[in-house]
Amino acid sequence: MDNSLFPQLDPARSGELQVVFATDLGYASRVEVAAHSLLQNTTCPVRIVIIGTPEVAGAFARLKRILPHFKKARLEMVFPAFLRQAAKDHDHHFLPPAAFGRMLVPHMMTDRVLYLDGDTLVRHDMAEVLDLDLGGNLTAAALDLIVMRNVLRAKRTDIFKKKRHRDAARRAERSLRGFLETGCNLDRYFNSGVMILDCDAIKQHAEIMREMLNFQRARDFITFDQDLINLLFADHMAELDAAWNTWSGVGVTKWAPFLESERDAFAKARSDPKIVHYYGQTKPWGRWNYRHFTRGYRWHRVYRQSEAALDRLVDQML
Repeated sequence: MDNSLFPQLDPARSGELQVVFATDLGYASRVEVAAHSLLQNTTCPVRIVIIGTPEVAGAFARLKRILPHFKKARLEMVFPAFLRQAAKDHDHHFLPPAAFGRMLVPHMMTDRVLYLDGDTLVRHDMAEVLDLDLGGNLTAAALDLIVMRNVLRAKRTDIFKKKRHRDAARRAERSLRGFLETGCNLDRYFNSGVMILDCDAIKQHAEIMREMLNFQRARDFITFDQDLINLLFADHMAELDAAWNTWSGVGVTKWAPFLESERDAFAKARSDPKIVHYYGQTKPWGRWNYRHFTRGYRWHRVYRQSEAALDRLVDQML
């Protein structure tokens, strides 16, 4: 392995949870909110690793300010040359290279790692990750609820009585065509925004390690690296409960196309998720979304409250 492209990080300390975020400058403030929620709720020592390109080096002022408040936490920032090279080839039609930081994790780290997208909010103790049984799998993730809902809509058009619902089902079917062309199994399609990776086990699979760096291949996919992850780990992914990666719109699981017999499976995710993930187009920040979340989107209000708590702690640490 070329260490000039992939800096080799030291192993985790005993009993320490390794958590990785990958970001660009635009999402740095979101990572601060996610990291604060992680530190607030986790009882074990935490090593936060932020992967990005050099322009993020001066960011994260709030996170750096509050870090001394959490005595068992440490922060590292890594700028792999591989991403810098990818940035030179970046064009506006392609996902920013920093978004592929999760693909570099096994190349730079050892032991078990929890990867989190920047638009997540941790609500429970993540020390549980250290002892979670992956069943011999290389990774673990939860199913993507947006894709799942669209798959069920497309399969169950007959249960919809109103025309607008039938039209939505037909739109869902059209939205899945691109996914089908990738070869992904849409009945078991994972969201890669929250993942547990066994880096040592992944290193034993040379082909997977090589293909994780195949950014050119990912260009042809709908969700870029997420589709690639679903293909590479199709037979090596443990399924986490939806509460581990709860879409902020999880309330839709109370209605069709989910059958009554299926809705209880999401009860924990709806009422008390471990991690809330604001994937999709609707975010709890930004002026145009403010009116949207005040109409009753519970988890959007919770996000705003969490960011306010971060800002209060920053003020206390001044």
